[in-house]
Amino acid sequence: MTNPMTSEAASLARAASIDSAVPFYAGMAEWTAISGISRTRTYTLLATGQLRAKRVGNRTLVDVRHGLTWLAAQPDAEIGKKAAA
Repeated sequence: MTNPMTSEAASLARAASIDSAVPFYAGMAEWTAISGISRTRTYTLLATGQLRAKRVGNRTLVDVRHGLTWLAAQPDAEIGKKAAA
């Protein structure tokens, strides 16, 4: 008898199947287009160590595969649900 995957494990499994066409590193403009995460939020996540990047000259290159794996592991949005009183 097998246990069903937890939500986090399922998210990580989806992230692991990222298409091989996804670049390993991307500049900030490309990263924001790929992820939907703003430039400001990206720098905050980099500063807290939640995302990884490399510096090449003046450019910051975000580790795309790590970033998308991190993004997939985030909890699902609960839009329209009211908090219990």
